[in-house]
Amino acid sequence: MEDISPRYIATLFLLTADDMLGGLVKPNGFDFSQIHLKEISTNGYALYQTAKTISMGKEYIQINEIADEDLIDDITFKTIINSALIVRYGAELFLITK
Repeated sequence: MEDISPRYIATLFLLTADDMLGGLVKPNGFDFSQIHLKEISTNGYALYQTAKTISMGKEYIQINEIADEDLIDDITFKTIINSALIVRYGAELFLITK
């Protein structure tokens, strides 16, 4: 797992956190230009935009949108925070036992 980019792992983590988005991820990866967001939930949209931000390195969602509790539920917020931790600490984050 050391040869896989933390950005890739975090992006995959976010996309697979939503059933609809997870179904769009192919075994060989994902291509944002091939993902079409039809009838996606607000939470799924936030996960998608955060994944795109992490993957592309360009801001597609703003922190005030992520922190708006009227838009994003707690589970989605925690998922986004965990993806940021994955980017920062890599796959070693999964090895933390305490």
